[in-house]
Amino acid sequence: ILENNRGEINNVTVVQILMARGFYDDLQVLSNTLLPIKNAILSLESKKTTLADCMVHLFHIAAIVKNTSTVDYKAFRQACINIFNKRYREFNDLQYLLAFFLHPAWKGGGVKDEMFLQLSTTAATLWKSWGHKQKSCKDLLEQLRAYKLKKAPYNTEFSSTSSESPIDWWLTIFDGNNQLQRLATKLFSISPHSASCERQFSSLGWFFGNRRQRLNLETVESLEKVHRYILSNAEKELSYTKTYEEDYIRNLVSMATVNNDDEYDDLPDDSDLTDLNDEEGSDTNSSQNTNAIAQLDIEETVDLLPWVVIDPTFVPQCTRSFSDDDGESDFDVADLVKK
Repeated sequence: ILENNRGEINNVTVVQILMARGFYDDLQVLSNTLLPIKNAILSLESKKTTLADCMVHLFHIAAIVKNTSTVDYKAFRQACINIFNKRYREFNDLQYLLAFFLHPAWKGGGVKDEMFLQLSTTAATLWKSWGHKQKSCKDLLEQLRAYKLKKAPYNTEFSSTSSESPIDWWLTIFDGNNQLQRLATKLFSISPHSASCERQFSSLGWFFGNRRQRLNLETVESLEKVHRYILSNAEKELSYTKTYEEDYIRNLVSMATVNNDDEYDDLPDDSDLTDLNDEEGSDTNSSQNTNAIAQLDIEETVDLLPWVVIDPTFVPQCTRSFSDDDGESDFDVADLVKK
C-alpha cells in the first residue's frame, strides 16, 4: 500500500505506524495470541461442547501466551498472563479438570500426578452427592485408579478422526457396576453454556420492550412459543416463502427491526466500562512495575503441551435398572480416597 498507493493514506500517524520497524512482527504476535481465543469463542457455543473442551481451549490459549518472547514482548506477555490468570480463576473448577481427565482422547495427559488425589476426591464427592453409598464410592475410586493406569478395559483406543464422541466411547466400557462409566457420561452430557436459552430471551425483546410494557406474562410466553415453533418448523410451516427471493425477505426483516429500541439495552453503562478498564489497568500496571516474570496459574495443575480439540457429539446419558448402593450412606469422602 505504501509503495503503490501511498496517496490513499492521508493520516501521517497511520503512515508512521505502518513504516515503524517491527510493526508487522508485533501484528503477527498479536494475531497468534488472538487466534486461539477466536477459536474458543466459536467452538464453545456449539451444541456438542463439553466441559473438557473448555479446559482444552484454556490450554491452547495458555500455551500461546507462555511461548510469547520474554525479551521482545515482556510487557505484553505479562499483561496477557495477568488477564489469563484472572479469567482462569473463573473456570478453575475441578469438575472441568475431571471432565478433561476422563476424556478418552487424552486420558489425563499433561495433568500433574499430584492432582490425582484432588480429582479422586471430586469424583467421589459428586458420586456421593448423587445419592450413592460408601461401597459404590469405593468401587468408583478403584475404577478411577485403573483408568489412571490405563488398565483394561480403559486401554481401548479412541478414534479422534471419526464421529465417535466421548460418550460413545464410555458407553462401550464395562467394569463391574460401571460407576466410572456412569459418572463420565453424566459429565459429558453437561452443556457448559446457555446459548440456546440466551437466544430465546433475546427474542423476547421483540415482544416486550419500552413501547410494549403492558403485555401479560402469559401473552409474552405464548408469543415466544409461537416464535420458536415457527423457527423450528420453518420449512414446513412457511413453505410459501420459497416463492419470494432472498433479498426481498431480508428487506422485510430489516424494515421490521430498524426501529427496534431494545437493541442497545444489553450494552453496559459507562460506569461499568470505566470500572472494567480501571480493573484491567491495575493488573497491567502491576505487571509493568515489576521485573519478575509472571507465571500462568494453570501450570500448577497441567503441563502445557500441544493440544488438538476433538469435536464431541452429544448422546443422551445411559440409564440403569440395578442398584449398587448397599452399604453406609454417612461417610467421609476424603478418608475414603486416602484408603
